[in-house]
Amino acid sequence: MADAVAQLVEMLYAKKRIWVLTGAGISVSSGIPAYRDDDRTWKHSQPIQHDDFVNYSETRKRYWARSLVGFHHFGKAMPNPCHYAIARIQQGGRVSSLVTQNVDRLHSQAGSRQVIDLHGRLDQVFCMNCRDVFSRFDYQRLLEGRNLGFDQGKKKILPDGDAEVEEVLTSEINIPGCPKCGGVVMPDVVFFGGKTSEVKVRDCLKSLKNSDCVLVCGSSLSVYSGFRFVKKASEIGLPLLAINKGIMRGQELFELVVAEACEEILPRVAEELDCG
Repeated sequence: MADAVAQLVEMLYAKKRIWVLTGAGISVSSGIPAYRDDDRTWKHSQPIQHDDFVNYSETRKRYWARSLVGFHHFGKAMPNPCHYAIARIQQGGRVSSLVTQNVDRLHSQAGSRQVIDLHGRLDQVFCMNCRDVFSRFDYQRLLEGRNLGFDQGKKKILPDGDAEVEEVLTSEINIPGCPKCGGVVMPDVVFFGGKTSEVKVRDCLKSLKNSDCVLVCGSSLSVYSGFRFVKKASEIGLPLLAINKGIMRGQELFELVVAEACEEILPRVAEELDCG
């Protein structure tokens, strides 16, 4: 491992415009479970799909019943050494762009700036009718106020503010409407099957072309929304480097993959690069 870290640092040392892409692997030690295991296999039941949430009230009940419990845990998550290490590298002037597939906002909490939240932010919700955006924490209070008898006892916590909840509770959930117009409220994230913002994709591609390498941290790249940038980077000849414990999609495109946990490697990389 020491040799791999030394090789990674050597490859990064001359780089001044590192394009960083992060995934669920960097937030696991903050208590947020990942969707897949090291073999890229689903660890939990399939997540809710975008069209199902939009079209079916039963799906929205399932989502908000589970989220009422899961967000209670998710909202308490704090940045870990991975997030602080990346912020340190950015503050050292070596990062051209920081793109995350995570919706936890932990990069921003750790001090990183101009983070592109590729899949949105779970700390916000919006009204599908009037498009008003407001705090998920405020909406949590509305949910809890409408469901005072809801059993939030010991439940299995799942990725991105989800939790295992009995079906009987799902059917009984009382979902508040938009405080402004009474419309249907939706989390400000890209559900599976949803479409990533074209503006964000364009910004990512623009910054990629002005970078001198790509560093992927804690992502298997199973989701195309992130993999597309690795594919593009390969096409334009950028060196591809990664820190990821497990199998990666497109791994053959990378010059170096350090197959270890990010929390073990990133702080050492930041220190060796003498960032901040």
